[in-house]
Amino acid sequence: MQPYRKCLVLDVLNEVSKNLKLADLKLLSDCAFTRLLLHDETVLKQDTTVRVPLLLFLARAITCLPSEMITEDKLVAFFSAITNLRKEVVDGGVEQTICYAVGSVMAAVGDKPVIAGSEDVRHGVAQVRDLILAVQDKRG
Repeated sequence: MQPYRKCLVLDVLNEVSKNLKLADLKLLSDCAFTRLLLHDETVLKQDTTVRVPLLLFLARAITCLPSEMITEDKLVAFFSAITNLRKEVVDGGVEQTICYAVGSVMAAVGDKPVIAGSEDVRHGVAQVRDLILAVQDKRG
């Protein structure tokens, strides 16, 4: 599928998700993390023009849920998708997107310390931080 078509699909999903009932929103979020991130390199294999909207969509798929419906496995999949990116493919736009997406996801989880304090989630956050530092070091 062409990058512009992938972006269109993500735009449609974002717009539709704004008007969904809670049960449908949970279904959309579950599908995003079980089907979209089925392969570890899903985000890595995308063109930058798709990578940014995809990361934003994944963050939105988490942050639009009430905190009680945010699960550890979604967070781990989200952080894993980000950390599978190599510093060579992370440009300035992707770096800013990662920072924004991770910040909004952690803000949504903030009031749920059981998940935020999970070893796997903390490890994922640390790996994302290491990736961002490596990207910044690469730029000089």
